[in-house]
Amino acid sequence: MRMKRFLMAAPLALAAVGMFASCSGLSPSKAARIAKDPEAAWDARLAAVHVLSDQTVLAYVAKNDENHYVRLAAALKLDEQHQTTAQAVFADLAKYTPNPNIRRMATEKLTDQTLLADIAKNDEKEGVRIAAIAKLTDIAKNDKNRFIRQEATRKITDPATLADIAKNEKDRMVRYYAILKLTDQALLTDLMQNDPDEYIRKLSRDRLRGVQMRAPNAGGGKVETAKEPTGSQAYRIAKDSKVALGARLAAVKEMTDQTELADVVKNDERDSPVRLAAALKLDEQHQTTAQIAFGDMAKYAKDPNIRRVAIEKLTNPGLLAEIARWGANYADVSMRQLAVNNTHLTDQKLLADIAINDENALIRTAAMKKLTDLTSLTQTLITDMTQNKDGDMRLNAAIRLDALAQATIADQAKNAKFQWTRLRAVEKLNDQATLLDIAKNDQSGEVRAAATLRLNPSHQAAAQAAFADIARTQEDSLIYGPALKRLTDPAVFADLAKNAKSQNVRMDAAKKLADQALLADLAENDPDLGVRYVAAEKLDQQHQALAQAVFADVAKNGDHFSTRRDMVEKLNDQTSLLDIAQNDKHGSVRVAAAKKLDKQHHTVAQSVFANVAKNDPYGWARIAAAENLDEQQQALAQATLADVAKNEKEGPVRLAAGRALNKLYPAAAQAVLADMARNDKDRDTRCEAVRLMTDQTLLADIAKNSEDANVRFATMYRLNDKALLTDFMNNDKSPNVRLAAEQRLDLLKGMERGRKR
Repeated sequence: MRMKRFLMAAPLALAAVGMFASCSGLSPSKAARIAKDPEAAWDARLAAVHVLSDQTVLAYVAKNDENHYVRLAAALKLDEQHQTTAQAVFADLAKYTPNPNIRRMATEKLTDQTLLADIAKNDEKEGVRIAAIAKLTDIAKNDKNRFIRQEATRKITDPATLADIAKNEKDRMVRYYAILKLTDQALLTDLMQNDPDEYIRKLSRDRLRGVQMRAPNAGGGKVETAKEPTGSQAYRIAKDSKVALGARLAAVKEMTDQTELADVVKNDERDSPVRLAAALKLDEQHQTTAQIAFGDMAKYAKDPNIRRVAIEKLTNPGLLAEIARWGANYADVSMRQLAVNNTHLTDQKLLADIAINDENALIRTAAMKKLTDLTSLTQTLITDMTQNKDGDMRLNAAIRLDALAQATIADQAKNAKFQWTRLRAVEKLNDQATLLDIAKNDQSGEVRAAATLRLNPSHQAAAQAAFADIARTQEDSLIYGPALKRLTDPAVFADLAKNAKSQNVRMDAAKKLADQALLADLAENDPDLGVRYVAAEKLDQQHQALAQAVFADVAKNGDHFSTRRDMVEKLNDQTSLLDIAQNDKHGSVRVAAAKKLDKQHHTVAQSVFANVAKNDPYGWARIAAAENLDEQQQALAQATLADVAKNEKEGPVRLAAGRALNKLYPAAAQAVLADMARNDKDRDTRCEAVRLMTDQTLLADIAKNSEDANVRFATMYRLNDKALLTDFMNNDKSPNVRLAAEQRLDLLKGMERGRKR
């Protein structure tokens, strides 16, 4: 029964699992694996979700997990960029989940007014319906966006809410939608007579008449239907110039009668957004009317937004051509550009004329990009476009007239002032000699790399030599990288391995070598340790003495301790290992070398471990050393690990020391872990210390005296004392701790029942 209550208490369950996850030490990568694993227990997946922040994983879980608690928890953590996914999950849960608590919680997060209205009307549970109604009402009354409030009001059916909005809402259009659904004649009469807004008074009057016409007659007979034609009320509002613009636009949105819409288009003012909105709703049979209106608005409307939409909707090539040219009425360049870009303007002669003669470079470029019949273009066009004073204009023309203007492209690729222009030109350039020149000499690494990639090795014998020359002489990876990838000749790799200027090129070339003599030469003589190491790794058994010498050299002289430590792992030579174990300046390298010493050097190795454990400034090195101390130095090992667990600055290092102590000396570790649980400055470290503990007396003391609810929560899952757990279940001030105690009690009792069976 207690577990059943836990499952029903969804919000508390989610919060409790979240606290459990924070104290369980789950890493994000492990949490991602658990959350996506269908074989994992649902509560483990739920705990993993609370650790996750990876939005891709959360979206996957929200869409695919079979458990509705897990899906809801994942959806609740999705950020603004993933709200489409979140809303889809909330909608699915709100409609189809059997559990009414989950349906209610999902409904509270929904923004889809249509779905909220459906749930408010049809859900079998009163609590879910109330949540949907409350959400709709909240949106309609409080959303900052008036258009959202309007849409929410359109979905509301509750008379009291509609009345409240009609009386108190500030936005006229929100009130409009509320009044359209009112049936309270007394309220409509009051609004008609007393509202300060003339439009609201008229609307209330019209609505009151409609309600009265549909009301039962005095004899209690059948209800009469309205005598007004469909949409006539919206039509009257749209036509009334005294009504506010927003109300007229909303009325057009409601209209469906094409004759009425056409009348608005024909007779409304040219600059009116209402006219444009009506024209956009006309069907195919009324497109002649629409196009006449679009042409009129495109040419003469003063509002640039109306002109812009009208030009985009025009299909008459003649009108588009007129607007595209440079008449006094079309001085706005952006409007003329819209006309040129309109897909219905296709006249090649007209476009060529604009491309040659227009005074504006943007218009010329727009026209030039639409030219398709290049063979019919005159030499005048080619000459004008490729010799224009505007360098970018010349490049655009040259790219468009590619085969006719490679010389212009080459000139721009080599000489244009801006890197972006040169880069675009290189991407269109075919001439291999020019590309090779640019690949070697351009001041921009990005341009040089782009030129290198344009060189064609399958069609030019010189390409391989060019790539080899670039790889041999350049030190910029943006340049030599593409060249190196295109090389295929083994002889070239041998040359590069010995002679390339960049050590990275020599290393990459050495990786492709099989010649043992050459590899041995590189391993012994290259000035760079990295190259020597790469070559040594490829040496065969006959050259292992040389390889070991190289590994020893890198292990002794590498710049970074991690490089030296990695080399130690490849070393077998005891003399070299002994030297490194005794003399390297970094403790972790000395420990790594000492671990590889044979039994004859056991005393030396233990001396190294002891020295590092006592004196090294790095906590990780001290832990590694302590873990390798033998039985005779148990006291030092325990003292070292306890010291690191208490005093190291970094929490992960303290935890590592605690884990190592618990693994090697569990009895001695309990007091150290208890001290960490009580006093460590990091909450996660305190929780993890509790998780490692087994001593029931110490755990009980921590549970009773810790002020941190997170720590008490963690102790609940380690305690075995049922009386103490019962006390926490009934009396702890934290609901999450009480819930954890109850869960632990259920588990212990279940284990007892299992043993009795």
